[in-house]
Amino acid sequence: MGITIVEKAGHEVLFLPTYSPDLNDIEHDFSALKRARMYAPSGTSLDDIIRYYCNN
Repeated sequence: MGITIVEKAGHEVLFLPTYSPDLNDIEHDFSALKRARMYAPSGTSLDDIIRYYCNN
């Protein structure tokens, strides 16, 4: 029934594949930043961690 309402409104329902972090490049960067934050000296700002990550 739900699809019928959507189709009547002129739209189409697309079923997408299950989300996979392995297929999303930004997830690799987030993982590296989390690791860098974990090992950064106490008091290091997140801005400094990101700046260092982006420059290397």
